[in-house]
Amino acid sequence: MIAAYDGLTRQIADLLLDNPVLTLLSSASDLARMANVSNSTMTRFVKSLGFETYDAMRRETRDQSGQGSPLTLIGQRKPHQATDFISKFPRKEAEIVENPFRNLDRNTIENAAERLVAARQIGFLGMRNSHFFSSYAHWQFVQFRPGTRLISGAGETSAEHLAGFNKDDEVVIVGIRRIVSKLRACIDILADSGVDILLIADSSSLSLAHRARWTIVCPIGNEHVFDSYSSVLGVLRLLAFIALQKTGDEGLAYMASTENHHDRLNEL
Repeated sequence: MIAAYDGLTRQIADLLLDNPVLTLLSSASDLARMANVSNSTMTRFVKSLGFETYDAMRRETRDQSGQGSPLTLIGQRKPHQATDFISKFPRKEAEIVENPFRNLDRNTIENAAERLVAARQIGFLGMRNSHFFSSYAHWQFVQFRPGTRLISGAGETSAEHLAGFNKDDEVVIVGIRRIVSKLRACIDILADSGVDILLIADSSSLSLAHRARWTIVCPIGNEHVFDSYSSVLGVLRLLAFIALQKTGDEGLAYMASTENHHDRLNEL
């Protein structure tokens, strides 16, 4: 599908990456309307993926899933099967969490963490649903590392933050589908400024990887309708833990100072 990411066909690809079940549930015309493209653009998209017709693409999707339409499955599901689903869910989720760690290059995360400790300042950037993850990572690092910034907070513009970063800094960017076009522009600005970038991405965002110094891929797809983000949180937490270890006594002293201020302010 990434091969079809050009021009208007990107809108179709983004829609299907975010809602893969639409191929099974919608006609070609309906899908074109949802993606805000013409029927001819939809036809061009289908052919770019190697299919002669939309129906052929739909059959391939159904065959690959091995399960047919989710709505059909729901209609066939017996009451007791809900229990089976719940009992299997933790194992499936655990598999998703383990996936990025099986393929994780230790040097990548070690070097990125070391740079996060040594950099003049560090930033965390994510947009749309990725903003939650960048906020989570920022909260982890701000506990032990001064000069930690979230790009951007309420009432702030991205430009106001990006202008303050240079070659002495590192920014962690989370790009999980569906990414917005503004994120690409932000990455270009940071890379052009010489900032070291760690990209945390799923497969749909790998087109951004050429501007990053390090990239860690976190698969989020699964057999259910909603994406699973457990692996993204796991990787960010591991990154913070490794960075904390590398700060040594300095990081622990900063944490102790923060706790002392909490006590004096009676905040917690």
